[in-house]
Order: sequence, then C-alpha cells, then structure tokens
Amino acid sequence: MHARLTRIFAGSPPLTVAVTFGLGAAGGAAALALRMPVPMLLGPLLVVAFASAFRLRVAGAIITVPQRWRFALIPVIGVAIGSGVTAQALSEARHWWVTLLGLVVFIPATHALAYMIYRRFGGLDKPTAYHAAIPGGLIES
Repeated sequence: MHARLTRIFAGSPPLTVAVTFGLGAAGGAAALALRMPVPMLLGPLLVVAFASAFRLRVAGAIITVPQRWRFALIPVIGVAIGSGVTAQALSEARHWWVTLLGLVVFIPATHALAYMIYRRFGGLDKPTAYHAAIPGGLIES
C-alpha cells in the first residue's frame, strides 16, 4: 500500500496535496462569494500563488501537487473554463469582428517577437524558443 501511495503522490506528501487542494477550494469559494469573473479559476490561482510565494509549509513540505497530476487536470480546467461559454456569448461574437481580425495579426506577430527574444536574449535553441513563444506555450515548454 505504501508503494502505491508513493507512486500516486510522486514525492509530494498526501497532507501537503490535501492542503493545496483545500486552499484552492477556499480560494474558489471566496472568489465566487466576491463575484469575481471566472471565480473557480482566479480564486484558487490567487490563493495558491500567494501561499506558494510565501513558501507555506505543511508537514515540512512546501504546498504542492505532483507534476504528473497536472496532465490529468488540464482537461478538467479546460472543460470548466469552456462551460462558461454560453449561447448568448456566441451570438454576441459577430460583433467582435474587429477584435478577432486584430487577433489574427497580433498573435503571429507576438509569437515572432517572442521567438526572437528567446533566441537572442534567452539563448534558447530553435525548437524550444518556437514552442515557448507560442502564446500560452511557455508553461508547456
């Protein structure tokens, strides 16, 4: 049983993981009560980031979730964010054509600029710089 728990928690003590999720849930509840936009994303993000920045320790370990859990939880987060897209929002999208057209120009331009910065100043190799420069891609890289 101990070996199985060790594999599941991958070096993160179970109590530390439980506290991390508890902080996230409390942050989500607080953001919901404060009527923040995307409360179940921003609330946990802010609370856990704050606790992490101040190196909150539980049972001697910094709050954490095993890295490999991230791959299972990313789709859950995507579904949670996507569920906020309503039919009303989609019907309003036809009024956003200027913004959407701007994004068609802005995103490739940002990608190119970030690529050049990562290559020139970051010293990254071409594949790493390319993937890191994709908007939202730095974390994935």
